[in-house]
Amino acid sequence: MIFGVDTSGKINQLPMWVGVVKPKRRGILEELKKSVARRKPVISARRRLNGRYLNQGEIEKLVENTSFSVGLLRAPVYASCLRNFRSLHDPKVRVLASVIFLTLKDLPIREEDVILVDKDYDYDKMRFLCSSIGFLLRKFEGKNLDVEVGTSYNESIGLADIVAKLGRLGKLQASEMNPNSLEKYMSAF
Repeated sequence: MIFGVDTSGKINQLPMWVGVVKPKRRGILEELKKSVARRKPVISARRRLNGRYLNQGEIEKLVENTSFSVGLLRAPVYASCLRNFRSLHDPKVRVLASVIFLTLKDLPIREEDVILVDKDYDYDKMRFLCSSIGFLLRKFEGKNLDVEVGTSYNESIGLADIVAKLGRLGKLQASEMNPNSLEKYMSAF
């Protein structure tokens, strides 16, 4: 299966929520769009569906048909990691990779899974982010997974975007990043 990873904003826009989704079946995003279209036709015509337009029944449908995890990175934790690991190459990306890895760890991962990360940055930064996530998966989980750059046209990434937005709105429970656990994975680089 394909995991979708998306963030609610860029790395310097804190607090930041990270959504990771593994759909249990195909077509969930289209079903949600059709459901929203009955209430708000103009909103559903957009390519990306915003999580704020989902009602409680649609959120429950999303929860039933996906495996998901939401992580929350707050500014003090981010600043602490940057201060302690400023000697690393591109520490901002390493912090983001560690946050994505910690959020991803909450879900069952199999060897044949693929992880798609939404393209929020330029090509070189995204390639570095994907290789950092892959490194953490190999080192701490013992899994050699493909971590690739994807776009919001992919259903998994579209659902991850919705989950991150619902986490930001407080409609889904987010696990807050602990500085000690983040620094454990940051020190592996």
